[in-house]
Amino acid sequence: AGPMECGTFFDLGSGAGRGVITAALCCGLSRAVGVELLEPLHAAAVAGPLQRYTTLREQVEARVELLDATLAGLDPSRLSAGVELRCGDLFAADVSSADVVFCCCVTWSVSIMQRLAAKLAAELASGARVITVGQRLPEVVDLGEGGAVQFEPVWREWEQCDWGSEAFVVHRTTRMGELAARRHRKKAAGHRTNRR
Repeated sequence: AGPMECGTFFDLGSGAGRGVITAALCCGLSRAVGVELLEPLHAAAVAGPLQRYTTLREQVEARVELLDATLAGLDPSRLSAGVELRCGDLFAADVSSADVVFCCCVTWSVSIMQRLAAKLAAELASGARVITVGQRLPEVVDLGEGGAVQFEPVWREWEQCDWGSEAFVVHRTTRMGELAARRHRKKAAGHRTNRR
């Protein structure tokens, strides 16, 4: 997603922390935060970021020779300053400072995706990017009197994962004013009427 140098990255549902560690090493971030609900996965994440780095490097070297030149220059000391691994509910985490949010939401239900979209719409600033794996965010989230937020898909790529091929989608967050939100509501109401 090309995060800005010294930006803030959040991985909601960070598991054992592999994505957080990778982002911290590769993207020049000032902060990389992982939030994981399941305590055993969180415990694995905090057991040793340097060990995670070593394991990640071994996995990358074993799987992708093309990345070796990039990974050779990585500095493991980057892990100590800006990496936070939290055990908690992603819906309770404050992501308002995030420039990039990553969610591997392959198995998430429609209701969880709706809650996630509402949370991100309420908290993220315009210009923040959201990367989803397996599902897209709704194009527009209505905030009522507060206007609306558009999650514009700006990049989509199918990638091979351990479990099969998945769509990775980068969404750009744009806050819409009340007038644009009213137009969206009117358009959405027209679509509902036409479907009947």
